[in-house]
Order: sequence, then C-alpha cells, then structure tokens
Amino acid sequence: MATSASDYAQWIVSNQDKQGTPEFETIAQAYQAAKQQEASRVQFSAKEAIKNLPGSIVQEGKNVIGAITQPIDTIKGIGNLALGVAEKAIPGGPYPQEKYADAMGEYFGNKYGSKDAFLTELQNNPASILSDLSMFVTGGASGAAKLASLSKLGAKAAPALEKVAKVGTAIDPLNLAANTAGYGITKALPTTVAPKLYESAAKFSTTLSPAERARITETALKNQIPLSYEGLGMVQSKLTDLGDKMDNLIINATDQNIKIPASKVLTSLKDVKKQSGGFKIEAAQDIKEINNIEKQFKDYLKKNKITSVTPQQLQEFKTDAYQRIDFGRSPEKPSIPKEQSYKAMAGSARQSLEDLMPELKAINAQYGSLKELQPNLQRSVGRIENRDLMGLGATAKTGAGGALGGIPGALVGFGQSLLDSPKIKGKAALELYKKQNQGLGMFLDNSARNTLARQLIEQQFELNNQYPGLLSQ
Repeated sequence: MATSASDYAQWIVSNQDKQGTPEFETIAQAYQAAKQQEASRVQFSAKEAIKNLPGSIVQEGKNVIGAITQPIDTIKGIGNLALGVAEKAIPGGPYPQEKYADAMGEYFGNKYGSKDAFLTELQNNPASILSDLSMFVTGGASGAAKLASLSKLGAKAAPALEKVAKVGTAIDPLNLAANTAGYGITKALPTTVAPKLYESAAKFSTTLSPAERARITETALKNQIPLSYEGLGMVQSKLTDLGDKMDNLIINATDQNIKIPASKVLTSLKDVKKQSGGFKIEAAQDIKEINNIEKQFKDYLKKNKITSVTPQQLQEFKTDAYQRIDFGRSPEKPSIPKEQSYKAMAGSARQSLEDLMPELKAINAQYGSLKELQPNLQRSVGRIENRDLMGLGATAKTGAGGALGGIPGALVGFGQSLLDSPKIKGKAALELYKKQNQGLGMFLDNSARNTLARQLIEQQFELNNQYPGLLSQ
C-alpha cells in the first residue's frame, strides 16, 4: 500500500494501462495530496537553531526574571500546578485543580505533539528544548537517587543517578551560558591570581618563608578551606578522617603480627650528622649532641631488649617525636640538633610504615600539609573574626565616600570595602582556583536543586503566558 508521494508515483508509472479508471484517478489524487503534505513539512536547519540559541537563552533568562518579579502569582501558580498533578493521580475525579494539569498537558502536547512541532520549536527556540530536557533529566534522576538511597540495594545505584542529574543540570541553557562564560574568564586569568588573592586575605605570618606561605596557601586552596571558623572545622574534620584511615591501616597490619626492626628509626641520623658537620661554628657541639641522642636511644633499646616493634608502636613513636619538637606545644623550643634528630627519627618511622603500607604515603602527605596549615589558619581566622561586623575598613570607607560624594559616594565606598573583605576575597580565590582546576568538569558543577527550582519557575511563567490568569486563579 502506497504511503508517500514517491510510492504513489511509482505505482502510477507502473500502471499506465489503468489510466482513466477510477482506481488510477484515486491514486493520482493521493499523489498530489502527498506531494503537498510533504512540501509543507518543516525543513529543520541545525545552522538556524545554533543562530537562534543566544537569543533563545536570553528569552529563558527573561522568563525567569519575569516570574521572580511577580512572586505572588508565581508561588500560587506553582502550587496550583502541583495540586493539579496530584489530583490527576487520585481516582474518582474530576477535581477542581485538574484544569491546571490539563493546561500543562496541552502546553507540552502542542510543543511536542508531532515531529514537525518539535523540530519547529528546536529550530526557533532551542534553549526552551534544552531547558525542558534538563528539567526532566535532572528532576527524574535526582528524585530516583533520593528514593534509591533509602534502601541498601538502591544505595548502590544512587551515585550513578546523581551523575545523570549532573548531566541534566549541565544542559540547562542558563547554566550552559554561565559556565561557558566562566570557563573563558578562568582560562584567561593567570593561575597565580587565586593564590595571591587568598594569601592577601589570610595575611599569613611574615615569619614564614615565601615558600612556606606558598605551600600552606596551596593546601588551603586545594582543600577549599574558607577563612572562617567553618574553615577551621573543615581542617579538623579532614585531619580526623585521615587519622582514622591511618589508624585502620596500622591496626590491620599490627593484627597480622608484622614486626619492624626498632633500629630503623635511626637510619636517617647519619644524614643529619652530615648536614650538621663541615665548616660551622657549632659543628662539634651539634654532632656531639646528635651522637648522644643516638647512643641514649640504643642503650635504651638494649636495656629493655627491644629489637623489633609493631606498626602501632612505630606510629606512636612518630607521633610522640613530632609532639616533642614543635607545633607550639613545647614550653620552649628544642635545640637545633635535637629538633633535627627527632624529625629525622620520626621521618624514618614514617618511611618504614610507608614501605610496609604504600597507601599511607598519600595519607601522610595530606595529613602533614593540613597539620602545617592549621596553626597558621587559626591565627588568620582569629584576626578576621575579631573584626567588627562590617569591619573597620568598611565603616571608614563608607564614611569617607559619603563625605566626599553623598549617598552615591557612600555606596562606592561600601562596595570597595566589600572587595577588601578578607572573607569575600578568600571565597573569590577558592572559587577561581576550583574553576581553573576543574577544566571542562566545571560544566557539571551545578546545583540540581537550584536548577530544577529555576526551571519550574520558568515553566510556570511560560504556561501563564499561554493561559493568562489561569494558574493564579
């Protein structure tokens, strides 16, 4: 049975002998009708859709702004839609609010009810299609992930569903536009901007060397630590988690009855002696003190017949050595040879444990960098948090701006004070560092909840344009 103009044409060519019969006339008329129908079909142009995308994204933004500027109607409209959809699921209707759900169904039916309708919308308003697709993917995957996480079996699927939701937020046209602009800006800025901005806000002690300040700044940025009490809590939480991981590894190794030679902790002392010797004013005294520390420790091992230790004992030895030499715990700082010897022995203990459990190396490195950051961050946060609520700088600059330029001048002064705020500068540095190191991953870094809420608001606005006044009745 012929279904297209070409099918009808083929039949006509093959059946010329039937010309003049009712059957031939019927097929000829069907051929003409099919030709007209096919000519009226939408000829989709991807080039035209791309050309229309920027303007379409702007319109999506206007829809959101329009809905936000009419908050009462928007809230009432969303509520009516939600009630209408819920009533549709209840048998025994019709119910009063079902008309709102029917209007939404008609709206999407007109938009996607046929291939031509879909292609027309895709070509003329591509951002609207992306927004709808994003809404269904984000909402469906986020909801499924929440439900899945409620059961042990479903919990395994929840992370995968959350990734699908991230893809949904990434194709949202407003997120896409913002992330594209952000990607270009962050790539244009030098990678030195974020560290300089954070260090300027933190004002770490000048007694630290430039290398030390750069190192703790990098640690703070890498771990996304804000300059606040919340940031201090994050550091402590990370240290606790890393400590628990170390403890679990060490306990498991100890339970396996693994032993390490006790003399291993002395292996790095020869390097300390070498560094302390040479043409130095106290070289003789320093080497003598290091030798004395080594001898006393060996005598202690011999007297107590300690030839090997467990991983747990080695970890306790390392912790004790570090506590004795620094981190502001000692009432007085140890001598240089003593500090270097203890650090070398603690380092040898750490290396022995890492040789036994290679996974400890990364944990120790992260723990050490956070431990170095912690006291410096405490001093910076203490200084920042002790400022006035607006900050002395804000008060002075707002007042000076007001004196010079009235209300506009005061606003300019207050704006400048915000840019000088350590917390705001710190947050800006953290965000810039994150975006610069995310690469294309920044396109997936969107809030599913915020994206979905904005899309629902925008959809309500579009529906209200199609059916003026209906949703707010």
